[in-house]
Amino acid sequence: MEVEKMDENEWKYHGEGNQSLVVSHCQDDYVEVLQDKDFSQCGFDSRCVVLRFLKSPPNQNMTSEEILHHLQNIVDFGKHVMKQFFGENYVHHGEIIQLPLDFVRQLCLKIQPERPESRCDKDMDTLSGYAMCLPNLTRLQTYRFVEPRPILCIEIKPKCGFIPFSSHVSQEVKHKVCRYCMHQHLKVANGKWKRPSKYCPLDLFSGSTLQIDGPYNEAFYEKLLDLSTEDDGTIAFALTKVQQYRIAMTAKDCSIMIALSPCLQDECSEQRPVVLASKTRLTFSVSVLDLDLKPYESIPHQHKLDGKIVNYYLKNVQAKDDPVMSSLFKENEDCTLVLHKV
Repeated sequence: MEVEKMDENEWKYHGEGNQSLVVSHCQDDYVEVLQDKDFSQCGFDSRCVVLRFLKSPPNQNMTSEEILHHLQNIVDFGKHVMKQFFGENYVHHGEIIQLPLDFVRQLCLKIQPERPESRCDKDMDTLSGYAMCLPNLTRLQTYRFVEPRPILCIEIKPKCGFIPFSSHVSQEVKHKVCRYCMHQHLKVANGKWKRPSKYCPLDLFSGSTLQIDGPYNEAFYEKLLDLSTEDDGTIAFALTKVQQYRIAMTAKDCSIMIALSPCLQDECSEQRPVVLASKTRLTFSVSVLDLDLKPYESIPHQHKLDGKIVNYYLKNVQAKDDPVMSSLFKENEDCTLVLHKV
């Protein structure tokens, strides 16, 4: 990348989560801009790109070496682990680039007024100059160029879409009600939400045995069969289980980005996946994101949270005639039986 040509006015606020902030290019037709800048190290010469920066609490900034190491871990995990599960075409691991510090600082000042107040408890990294270069997943990944046609982008947070069947699950309610639905009631009690969501992750797999057994195909189960299931008492076995848990927690908190755009019949080809909607042909692309490996430090928190979710549900929902639950579920029904309209 010709870093001396970077201009903060060419970039705009795109979005952010708890750990990172993303900016995208201001121009819809900025392929010409890409021709003037060498993005080849990112692998996206003729695609829209976004820049992803890490965030940290005020006065708790990481060193440049720590930032680089953290970003490299994200790239490696996506490239060597999550791509194996989700597939080559759906995971975009990106590449690390180093930007001029003056550009990063000016960009931070430019986008600060656009950031949601609830996200301003952490600051964008402006000290290291390191960022991740990624494709803009709100665009069609099947197109080599940005085209002047409308695009509808939908982000889905599917959550964990199956009921656990393991005999090691201690609470019987976990075999009947999915964790997401139980968690909704705790969020309402804590004031995070005004009412429980009518969405149930199991709805994505309704009408088939996958609703109970999990959203996996035979190839996925074959991978599971290759894993050692007998505890041999070694530290290596324990560490493997912890790592598998972290991967599972990462996968079930992922997001799915679907981009759709009208496609003329003579434009459709085998290289462009197409779905028919009434009389319209839509070309589309699907990507999986939010795949940063959950840290070791989050395991105790997740364990405590799981206990809070189950205990609150047992004491305040299942044990009472909850009017909210009554409006969503019939008596004696649970998540494995209910089919909501979505």
